Amino acid sequence: MYCRKCGKEIDDNVLVCPHCGVRTDDSKKGSGEGAASLLKVDVLVVAAVIILIPLLLYLLTGKKDGSGGKDNQPEPQVAAAEQGDQTAAEQSDQAAEQADAESQAEQEAANEEPALQAPDYAMAYGGHHYHIYDDGKISFSQAADNCEGQGGHLAKIDDADENEALYNYMIEQGYEEAFFGLVYENGQWVNYDGSEAVYFDWGTNSAGVEEPNNSGGSEFNVQMDVNMHSGHWNDAEFGAEVFTPDGAKYKDRYAYICEWDC
Repeated sequence: MYCRKCGKEIDDNVLVCPHCGVRTDDSKKGSGEGAASLLKVDVLVVAAVIILIPLLLYLLTGKKDGSGGKDNQPEPQVAAAEQGDQTAAEQSDQAAEQADAESQAEQEAANEEPALQAPDYAMAYGGHHYHIYDDGKISFSQAADNCEGQGGHLAKIDDADENEALYNYMIEQGYEEAFFGLVYENGQWVNYDGSEAVYFDWGTNSAGVEEPNNSGGSEFNVQMDVNMHSGHWNDAEFGAEVFTPDGAKYKDRYAYICEWDC
């Protein structure tokens, strides 16, 4: 070939003209091709980096938070099992609370509402039951508590038939006297529970004195008494000692009648 500047013939393979020192066309061509090749390589590297960097970040962040690219969502089977366990535990707690509440309610009802069932040995009359107790030296309020503790109350006498039935029952049980639920309060005779008394059967004692006479100033209770005339009732003090005319003690007054409204 010939040099592009000096025009002298030179070998085809030389890169620089030996006569004038100018690079030959082949050298320039080779240099351009080499530069182009290098440019292509650079572009490929940059493209590879652009593609790989997001991929590496995705993989690294996914492994770091343990989600594996699933937004930290638990496996459906695991989530369902955990929810089922929680629901079962809540239901168990609710059942236990309900059982405790029912047990407490039953206990409170048992404490506050004694059984209304009358004892088998009580006398039945008019849809009610009655029995006479004698517990010795107790107060009248204790006698009332004893009746209520068995589901009853001190007897209330509302008419002549009930009065006669209780009087005969007292004699049959071997008693000459028995108190019931009539008391003197605020200047009048009322039932022990505060209700109005609607029937009376005051008698006359052996000295011919009509009852009630409040002998001794403390006769605020009422008893049936076989010693009365023209009636069955006598005002008396519950638990008072009774003496004969010569001063000999012969009895204490403690018998009382309980009633069940069933």
